[in-house]
Amino acid sequence: MKINNINDSVMLVKKRITDPSKEHCFGVYLDPDGNIKGIELISIGSLTASIVEPREVFRPALYFNATNVILLHNHPSGQLLPSPQDKNVMRMIKKSGDILHIQMVDSLIFNMDGEYYSMVVKKKFSYTKLDKK
Repeated sequence: MKINNINDSVMLVKKRITDPSKEHCFGVYLDPDGNIKGIELISIGSLTASIVEPREVFRPALYFNATNVILLHNHPSGQLLPSPQDKNVMRMIKKSGDILHIQMVDSLIFNMDGEYYSMVVKKKFSYTKLDKK
């Protein structure tokens, strides 16, 4: 399967949320052509936090021999704007990926109402029209 746009990755992981009242962080691991090498649940947190460490993000990337990763996590509150912790984690993951030559394509925050925020583009988007289920 190929990721043609960021919406595709949101749709894939939204369906994997086991408890929408807790933060879930996922990695979507890609080859240079955007083909999915793997999707991994990195962590499940609480209502307001999830622990994400670079080694937990990049262990699957190395296993799948991925060159790119998209990070995604839900905010159970529905709030899409990144917290200061979200921004710090993104910077740390990006730096770690640069060392490993694995590009972090984007880091997305999504809610179950059909919206997501791209931390790279710094803009809110809607995926509701794509989600027919």
